[in-house]
Amino acid sequence: MDRPPSGRLGFQCRIVALSGQQDDAHCAGDTIRISISYTWTDALSWDGWSWNGTIAGTRQLRCDGVVEISYELSGKDVWGMNGTHYPIQDYTGEHNNLGKDNPQIELSPIVQRGGVSGSPTKLKSEERYEPNL
Repeated sequence: MDRPPSGRLGFQCRIVALSGQQDDAHCAGDTIRISISYTWTDALSWDGWSWNGTIAGTRQLRCDGVVEISYELSGKDVWGMNGTHYPIQDYTGEHNNLGKDNPQIELSPIVQRGGVSGSPTKLKSEERYEPNL
């Protein structure tokens, strides 16, 4: 694979729905080449007035934005404001409220992974096996 331009996350991938259900609108299963740059301000950004809810329409992502679109475009909820507004394609603005002091209304990587008490994330850590040595 060619090296992406400086400051951009370039990748070639085959988009497959995590749920096993093929969603033609979001996960066509076609091999595509896209270049999305990193941003620290919003979970995701796009060109134009509104995001069209597709990976191809995405211009920039924060690391928690990658997780949000990967799972939620495939029908698996991750984080939603007040534990109700999950799909990032429907509540994009709410997902772009960066923070961790109020995890019910602010999203960040630590909130998304459940590292802040009271986070409405559906990503839950499981008990790790710790061998006695």
